[in-house]
Amino acid sequence: MTTLSITAAARAAGVSRTTIYDRINDGDLSRKPGGGIDPAELVRVFGELKSDGAEPADTSTVSSSVQLDNAEHLEMHTIENERWLRELVNQQQEEIAERNHELRQLRREKEEAVREAEARAERREATWQRQIDMLTGLLPAPAEPAPEPEKKRGFFERVFS
Repeated sequence: MTTLSITAAARAAGVSRTTIYDRINDGDLSRKPGGGIDPAELVRVFGELKSDGAEPADTSTVSSSVQLDNAEHLEMHTIENERWLRELVNQQQEEIAERNHELRQLRREKEEAVREAEARAERREATWQRQIDMLTGLLPAPAEPAPEPEKKRGFFERVFS
């Protein structure tokens, strides 16, 4: 296949040589080992090429076949990406379903543990209440309060009363 020099590639794409170099440096456009640029690369990056005397005679045929190849490649790539994304979504949905199942199981286990803890607490409280009632029953009845002793009266109170 033919390759184009930087100048011819710039003319064919309708851009400056600086733009071609910038695209090469950015990694958007690649060069062949000999330093030339494949017309298919130009079509991929810049779209339809300009018709100019600097291009080789078969470039229009090459560019139209390259566009078809690019369209087919793009369609295949899109289909592969779609298939990959569907697989990824299915995997994520399966993982979500598994996690939901695990969470429901954990919630059931925690609820059961809480019910058991509440039952133990109620049994413990009932035991303590029985012991309190038993000990309260063993206590003697409260004695009547002792009468208050008479208040001592002073000398004058005794003499004058």
